[in-house]
Amino acid sequence: MSGISINKPVRIGEVTIIAIDRCTTFSNQTEKHAWWYLSKEPVAVVACDRHGVHAFLVPQGEIAWEQLQQITPGIADIVRGCSD
Repeated sequence: MSGISINKPVRIGEVTIIAIDRCTTFSNQTEKHAWWYLSKEPVAVVACDRHGVHAFLVPQGEIAWEQLQQITPGIADIVRGCSD
């Protein structure tokens, strides 16, 4: 199972930073053993301030804000008002 996780916004001075991760879990069970695997990897970073919103895919670099909204449902609601 895999899913996108939007972390809690962090404000540093006048800039708000939001990290977006991909979490993957997998488990299996045999007659004698059971195991579980969890992986968390960075997907994107959003920085917003009074000048606007900037989105960066990891490791590709800056992308259009609209493009990030398409691949990360719910991010617009979190970013809305972060530069207030």
